[in-house]
Amino acid sequence: MLSFKQVYSPGSITEALEILQKPDIKPIAAGTDIIPAARDGALSELSLLDLTPLQDELSSIRFDNGCLKIGAMATHAAIAESPLVQENAPVLAAACSQIGSVQIRNRATLGGNVVHASPAADSVPFLTAAGASVVIKTTDGTFEIPIADFLIGPRQTALPAGGLVTEIRIPIPEGGWQGIYHKVGGRTSLTIAIVSVAMLKNGSDWRVAYGSMSAKIARSGPIEAFLASGAAGDQCAVADVIKKTLRPISDVRAGSEYRLTVAANLTWLGYRELTGDSQ
Repeated sequence: MLSFKQVYSPGSITEALEILQKPDIKPIAAGTDIIPAARDGALSELSLLDLTPLQDELSSIRFDNGCLKIGAMATHAAIAESPLVQENAPVLAAACSQIGSVQIRNRATLGGNVVHASPAADSVPFLTAAGASVVIKTTDGTFEIPIADFLIGPRQTALPAGGLVTEIRIPIPEGGWQGIYHKVGGRTSLTIAIVSVAMLKNGSDWRVAYGSMSAKIARSGPIEAFLASGAAGDQCAVADVIKKTLRPISDVRAGSEYRLTVAANLTWLGYRELTGDSQ
């Protein structure tokens, strides 16, 4: 049974921020993370701020001055199908198309995926690799924080009390990013990543971020330098640098050695795809 103290429905972002000053209140958009957690009554002492009335205002997708700007309430389905995203960030479109089921993709939002701060989040490896930033509004104003600094750990972010994520901004370099997003899970559909990787390339600039490997999704400078060196066509060399660089977790879904092997294979395959190396 779902039980909450109260549900608020704001008429504007300003009103939403005012409501967020109340104690024990949590914003909710699609509810794909909150509702399952609430089924056992664990959140019965919380009030909810229903952001649905702000959907139109917070779900725009636009390209402005070299930056792809996506409203926090844009759904994964809308992002995957957006011509602007497909043109400027096709890896993000591909990642969003792999999230959950059709029903989930039509409800769940990019902002929710980011704020939930799961190390297995599908959208976040690309956002991290691309150097995206999170736009936050508070009653004191608006500020922007790099996603690498916004994510602290599992279910932990730098979102200030009373703050609201309103937009994700992704800088797009001249010429755009070539890229791939691959993940391996325990089943063929509706899978949660055991290991995922977003790899981006723009000329000699490589970016790579791994999901489900550690407490937070993060870029790896040594592996990016290794990719730029051109040595990643050698599968054994890839495995060696992965084992020397990454320190994956072990949990109920997979051990660290398995994750290292999968990460090495995905990195090697991704390098071959992005360089056209078929040997």
